Amino acid sequence: MILARSGILNSNTGIIRAAQPDEPTYGAGGGGGGWLIFASSAHITNAGNIEANGGNAYHFSAGSFGAGGGGGGGLVHFVAPTVTIGNVSVAGGKKGADGPGGGNSPVAGGGGGGGCYGNGGDGSSVTNDNPDNNATDGQPGAVFASQMDPQDLF
Repeated sequence: MILARSGILNSNTGIIRAAQPDEPTYGAGGGGGGWLIFASSAHITNAGNIEANGGNAYHFSAGSFGAGGGGGGGLVHFVAPTVTIGNVSVAGGKKGADGPGGGNSPVAGGGGGGGCYGNGGDGSSVTNDNPDNNATDGQPGAVFASQMDPQDLF
């Protein structure tokens, strides 16, 4: 949480991230995005970029590994009497690409994506030693603004 008890909270022109990197392992699902809570007793102005995106699953399935699901998007919450949300991204991660499958034994289904505010995507399933290539993207997260003085909350 980022707290400014008095004064202006401003991300300026920078980037604040609670996002997940892409997965580096065959069949792995993406990680869920993070939670960012901004609170100020004055006002919040986001003039930069805030990201709480879910991670992408490994970029393709191969041989014995099915595609993983994308990670769910995170949550960004602003609490202040006056809020300018600006540019905020809470996108869900992308599933791994379908692969050829078949022939390799054993075959493992892909891992599901991690959830945060948005649900993580499903990993691909396996039938008869072939991945079904039915992984799904992660769902987007959410952005909230509560227009109130948060001093009594802390």
